[in-house]
Amino acid sequence: MRQSFGPLLVMICGAAPLLAAEVSLHVAPRGSDQAAGDAAMPLATPHAATARLAGVAKDSPDADVRVLLHSGVYRIEHPLVIHREQVPSRGSLTFAAVSGERVVISGGRRITGWTVNDDNSWSVSVPAAAEGEWTFRELFVDGQRRPRARHPSLVVLTALLLAWSVTLNAADESTPPNPLTDAEKQAGWTLLFDGQTLTGPNERSATGQSRQPGDITRTNRLAISFSRRYLVDAKGAPFFYLCDTAWDLFMRLDREEADEYLKKRAEQGFNVIMAIRIGWKPGEDEKNAYGEPPLIDKDPARPNDVRLGSRPGSWMIRPRSIG
Repeated sequence: MRQSFGPLLVMICGAAPLLAAEVSLHVAPRGSDQAAGDAAMPLATPHAATARLAGVAKDSPDADVRVLLHSGVYRIEHPLVIHREQVPSRGSLTFAAVSGERVVISGGRRITGWTVNDDNSWSVSVPAAAEGEWTFRELFVDGQRRPRARHPSLVVLTALLLAWSVTLNAADESTPPNPLTDAEKQAGWTLLFDGQTLTGPNERSATGQSRQPGDITRTNRLAISFSRRYLVDAKGAPFFYLCDTAWDLFMRLDREEADEYLKKRAEQGFNVIMAIRIGWKPGEDEKNAYGEPPLIDKDPARPNDVRLGSRPGSWMIRPRSIG
């Protein structure tokens, strides 16, 4: 969390008299939390200033108290919390940047120790995060927000994700071909499971009832969106017209549930099917929402791992006319 403040940060008022005394506490990165807290000897952290507020409010109940922050970045590990007893009963409390100075209060931490892997990706170990002692919601690189790895995920994060769309004729019972390239097969990739989902009327009109290749009737290498709710193409555009459809279907672990979902979507007028397959390569495992990789269901009555004897067909919803 990173927050930049202008002149006025927070103002908390009591029943202030017309002419109230003013008390100022100064905070600057160069200061010390044991200092007096005036302009010449400022405190170092906003938390040190808040720790002094109760005493100031008790000694000067009529005062307008100002916590003045000088230019700099103030990194905090805990929220700044103001209690009633820290506000003068007949005065006010204001947090403000010194006029003309830029102040940033940040709840972020700098992550160091990055290493470059053989595939040119970057990685770092953060034990506190792995042990659940530190959770974060935003990741910034060079001041810009970046996607962070999500865990647990509905798919194996290191899987080869492929998708294509087909339009259907009434009697069409064909299955899209295996999309793995020869090079991918030689590298050890296999199809882990198949799934198909419905897209929207816009894509139906784009492809008509033709099975000729078009913008969306092709094999694609897709990425997972920042929100983890849909897939995006190489340009970052959502590949699905209905963004949540893919995950909704992935969450169905047997054919009965998947068929019921497809029937519901058909009643809503969606009759173009999007086929999804996830390829898996030994050694590329990551934990996911279903348990240990790759996609071993926690419920033994509904396995969905090909290594346990189940068939990818349990995920295969064969293209058919549903209109």
